Amino acid sequence: IVLAQAPAAQPPAEETFQKALVALKAGGKLGWVEFRADWCGWCKKMEKFFGEGDTSAVLKKYYLMIPIDYEKAAGAPQLSARLGEKGNEGLPWFAVVDAGGKLLATSEGPKGNIGFPGNDVEAAHFLSVLRATAKGITPAELSLIEKALQAK
Repeated sequence: IVLAQAPAAQPPAEETFQKALVALKAGGKLGWVEFRADWCGWCKKMEKFFGEGDTSAVLKKYYLMIPIDYEKAAGAPQLSARLGEKGNEGLPWFAVVDAGGKLLATSEGPKGNIGFPGNDVEAAHFLSVLRATAKGITPAELSLIEKALQAK
């Protein structure tokens, strides 16, 4: 017999965020704060995009992924709202911050939260976030990300 288990708790969102800011100061990268959930298919796509293959190497060069479970981490809705989420428009929702916690960009595109980009408008916003925040990103790196998004 297998009993259903309660979802595993995560550290409070603010605690995760503050620890990540310390790591950002040491590592010289920007933070990609991503609010997600275990059941979210688009969140899994974003996780794979950051975690595997050529896109991963490019993204990890500029960003430290800071995953926060929207449902399991206490205070996640409050932190996402503080970072610019305009109302629960779906997951994933992300914000790019510097090592001081200053907000640089979010997944709020012209038509709301883009989540993991699933169409051309969302992909354009995703790429604009990279252009605006990943200082030194090359045209070749942007092209690689763009082609990978088109393939999805």
